[in-house]
Amino acid sequence: MRLKQALAILFMIGLLACKKDDDLQIRKDLPQLHIEEIINIAKREAVYRHQIDWEDLEKKVKAKAANAKTIEETYPAIELALTLLQEFHSMYVSPIGETVHNPDRGCNEAFPNPVPRDEAIGYIKINSMAGTDPRALNAYVKAMHDSIQIADEREVKGWIVDLRGNRGGNMAPMLLGVGPILGNGIAGYFVDTDDVWKCWQYDDIGRLSVCSTSKENGGRMVQKEAYRLIRTNLNPYPKVALLVDGEVASSGEIVFISFIGRPNARSFGSPSCGASTELRSYRLNNGARLNLARALFADRNLKTYGKEVLPDEILPDKEAVARAIEWIKE
Repeated sequence: MRLKQALAILFMIGLLACKKDDDLQIRKDLPQLHIEEIINIAKREAVYRHQIDWEDLEKKVKAKAANAKTIEETYPAIELALTLLQEFHSMYVSPIGETVHNPDRGCNEAFPNPVPRDEAIGYIKINSMAGTDPRALNAYVKAMHDSIQIADEREVKGWIVDLRGNRGGNMAPMLLGVGPILGNGIAGYFVDTDDVWKCWQYDDIGRLSVCSTSKENGGRMVQKEAYRLIRTNLNPYPKVALLVDGEVASSGEIVFISFIGRPNARSFGSPSCGASTELRSYRLNNGARLNLARALFADRNLKTYGKEVLPDEILPDKEAVARAIEWIKE
């Protein structure tokens, strides 16, 4: 009996020792498992996944992380992975807010020239807008509509929409704010790797919505008491000159693309930053997030982007301002 008890105790000790060894092994492998998780999500969702040599990417990234003993020590491998995704919009955000991204990330710094006041031209500046607080978003849209209304009372010949320096944020308030000038209807699309197209559209009751090819409604934001241009019955598409530069990115590029192919619109300035892709956030097992580019932007004529967006007339900033004014008055 004593022998059996002794054997049972030894067996339990052996199990506990194995469990301890297993737990230790899991802890040692956590950095590599973290890298594996990121690679698997990217393989499934990355916007250029069909163009990437995944065997080569895995080999290089896992080799970079092979000796990592902590999650923080995997950051160089994560940076390499993001570089090999062939775009620079994606980023990794740690649980405490540290960011890792493609080292080539970054828009060209620009120093916009002022636009001189002209009573014959309406001027709207579209600044970056981040966050989701309804009060802040509604205040942002209302301020733009108020500015449009004031200019509209002067019977202007056209509008300058100034996107320079807009690095993105929340697309909804930007498009709602400029909506009365943009006009009704589909303004662009998101196109994912499975060739699923989802449009974004504005209508003059102050509604911005995202739709699929099956016409199912997606996300929607509504601005109460949306302003309507006084003279839209005479011309539903007033003249619009867009000013753009190398800092226009992400949602800023959505607004830019929304005017491409719209009647009576023309753009002036420098190519955009080149982050014309939709991001989706994926929560990782350690609480970090992978903000991954998973769809291209496309204009209303179905042309896809994903990289920089070129204006109709590529000009230095000062010349772009002068040319935009000249074009509106032609």
